[in-house]
Formats: sequence, C-alpha cells, structure tokens
Amino acid sequence: MKKKIGLLVIVCIVCIISFKCTNKKKHDINNDSYSKTQYQCKTFIDFEYIFDNESLNHPFHIRENHVTNEIIILDKGNCCLYFFTHQGKFIKRVGRYGQGPGEFTYPNCLNIDKNGDIYVYDFGNDRLSILSKEGKYVDGFRFIGTSYTNFTVYDDSEIDVIFR
Repeated sequence: MKKKIGLLVIVCIVCIISFKCTNKKKHDINNDSYSKTQYQCKTFIDFEYIFDNESLNHPFHIRENHVTNEIIILDKGNCCLYFFTHQGKFIKRVGRYGQGPGEFTYPNCLNIDKNGDIYVYDFGNDRLSILSKEGKYVDGFRFIGTSYTNFTVYDDSEIDVIFR
C-alpha cells in the first residue's frame, strides 16, 4: 500500500511539472509582448591601463556615484577605491592598506547611498567604513566575529547586513 501511494505521488508530481513546463513553453512562444533586449559591452578601462603610476590589482566592485557622476572601483589587491570619470579618466585614489580610519586590509563590498556617501565593508578589519561622497572618512563600526556576505544601504541610510 505504501509503495502504491508513493508511486502515485511521484506520478502526480511529474504530471504537474510537465503541465507547467508545457504551458510555459506555449506561453513564451505565443506571447508577442516579450521584447528582445540587446546589451552593448564596451571597455571602460583596458587591462594594461596605467594611471598615476598604478594599475588595478584585484578590482571587485564597480559602482556609479549618481551624485558626483563618478565611477568608483573597489580594488581588493590595492586595498583602496579608485575614482574615474565616465570616460575612464583617473580622478583619485582613496584609502590604503592599514587598520586606521579610511584604511582597509581586505575590502570586499561597496555601496553608495542616495546622498552619494560611500559604504565599504572591510572583512580584514571587520568594519563597515562610511566615507563622504568626496572620499573622506566620516564614520565606521565593527562586526566582531562574523562571517560576512553582503549589505544594502536604503534611501533613509538604514543598512541591512547579511551574515553567513
């Protein structure tokens, strides 16, 4: 009896899955409202690009600061942020290796709030650093003994941190 019920459950699941897949395929094929999107890729900074006698070592996050209209790149290898124009012209470097305010040992996440303030999570220092839109250190706080995944900064400057 248990084998028959188990077999019946499996057959029902297979039927439901195949019905949903069949309907989805028909819907996708016959629906004219879907539009094709084409993406263009362009090189922002060439691999061999040298700026101010430096080059990117391990770029990890790239964000646009909508307030200053700059592109900010978090570089894990050089433990800093690089600021560029939309045309790829180098503006400045912010941060360096260390444990003090505005210094990083293993930065691995970058976000920007609605005011243009920059938030950098540094796994090596267990710290979230807050920088002004110009890149000056404003504040920071630590997450002691945690394994970190990601964070989001909302419009009201509330920070949502996801831990592992």
